[in-house]
Amino acid sequence: MSWQLHFTLPWEALRRDAIRAAAKHVLTCGLGVTRYEIDDAGPDHVSVFFYFPAAAERRWEPWCAERNFRAYEIADDDEASVHFQFERILPGHEHDLPPETYFEFYSNISGNKIFAGMGVEIATCLGDYFGVECRPD
Repeated sequence: MSWQLHFTLPWEALRRDAIRAAAKHVLTCGLGVTRYEIDDAGPDHVSVFFYFPAAAERRWEPWCAERNFRAYEIADDDEASVHFQFERILPGHEHDLPPETYFEFYSNISGNKIFAGMGVEIATCLGDYFGVECRPD
């Protein structure tokens, strides 16, 4: 089963300067995040990858980390990452989705499921930075 944390942003377009500033802010939140990468995927989609030592997940989900680290042969000093999507849905979307600018942490992307504890904490840090609350889906 997958899940996501969805945060609506009060923007009419993606603000890359604000996304970059928020990603930089996450480095100061005391979560153990060591770096980030931003992948600009077009005018309406930006991905941000946050990197950290795998052992940081033990702080949030120790029993899940133990099980997953064994199953996937992850060492505490391996570099891990989680992926966040920032997107703008334009009016007239092909699936009739309402216009919206948002970011989300989706559990079914790459390592997000394995490092969900870090993902939730980073999402909280980003939400606080932008002054928005999560709408779980």
